Amino acid sequence: MSTVNPVDLKSSFGQKLEGLSDFCKENHLQITDTNGDGIFDINDTVEYSVQNGDSIWGISRKFEGCSYKDLKEANADNFSDMNSIKTDDKVIIPLQKKEKTQRPEQQAKTEAPKEQKTFAARDFESIKTKQVNDQKIQKCLVGENISALQKSGFFVVDKNNNGVFDEGEELHKQVTVMLDAGHGSSNDNERRDPGAVPSKEIGPHDEAYFTGVARDELHKMLEEEGFKVVDNIRTNKAHLADRQKNKLRRSPDVFISLHCDSAENKAAHGETVLYNPASTEDKKLANCVNKELKSDKTFRNRDMQQRKNLCVLNGDKDGKIAEILVEMGFVSNKDNYDKLNDADKRRAQLSSIARGVSTYYETEIKHT
Repeated sequence: MSTVNPVDLKSSFGQKLEGLSDFCKENHLQITDTNGDGIFDINDTVEYSVQNGDSIWGISRKFEGCSYKDLKEANADNFSDMNSIKTDDKVIIPLQKKEKTQRPEQQAKTEAPKEQKTFAARDFESIKTKQVNDQKIQKCLVGENISALQKSGFFVVDKNNNGVFDEGEELHKQVTVMLDAGHGSSNDNERRDPGAVPSKEIGPHDEAYFTGVARDELHKMLEEEGFKVVDNIRTNKAHLADRQKNKLRRSPDVFISLHCDSAENKAAHGETVLYNPASTEDKKLANCVNKELKSDKTFRNRDMQQRKNLCVLNGDKDGKIAEILVEMGFVSNKDNYDKLNDADKRRAQLSSIARGVSTYYETEIKHT
């Protein structure tokens, strides 16, 4: 996987625009001098000319401090669907966060309790959390130092402003997503789980390689969205039962197992989202993710499919973990293999999964 060295636009602040012509040409940029002072600063507008093969997620990686979410918000007025950009389109590269506008009545509501809603020693806005209403948990944590609680993923609305979690105060916990990369290690010297499919007749990589790379990339995307992301165990001994036990021990809010399909029929192709029909949360998560994958269209979408007997998705008897298995494509199909091996196309698919998780959070977790 190639390494991207992002361009730090802010490092050029204070320079004369006429001296940045070569810099702009090299990076396909156009700077509009908003202030008319001939100096590049944070109030100027920077536009990037989309190149062949660019994706929104790929563009965000080209510029320091620019996330997929930043790009989407900065270009909302120009593009109704950010995944529909094409070569030579002009995409705004945000130099500062776009402030959300509020109606006067909304502003009054948010300003009044602002002091109480301040989370101790941390900017809480960008973190995905859910409120903890379990009385047993709250009782155990009463009297704990807030800074110590933060290290465990808890956040407190410190209404008493004393740095301690007191009875009656709001307790929140960061939403956790566990990523599971199917079929062991991509190291040929290590044993893989049964079913790992080599693709030597098509290319040098196999399922274990693609799921490992995809897990690492999806991990970064979800972290940027504000989730706490943990990876399931993945060594030469990490078989299905071990991965299931580790999932139950960590008890994440969301669990996603990444896999690749394979078939003797080399024409078989496409992505599939699998879920356990016994779980309402699994179906909700599968629906959110599959809807985003369908709109992306990088791969043929084979829709959601029910599976009752998938070991890695079973065992959560309380139904507290929303979990799905995503078959990203067929390593036995040359077109799918080439797409999985293409960084931009693979990341377009993964960013759809990340958006699906965010949608599930906004519609299901945030309000519980």
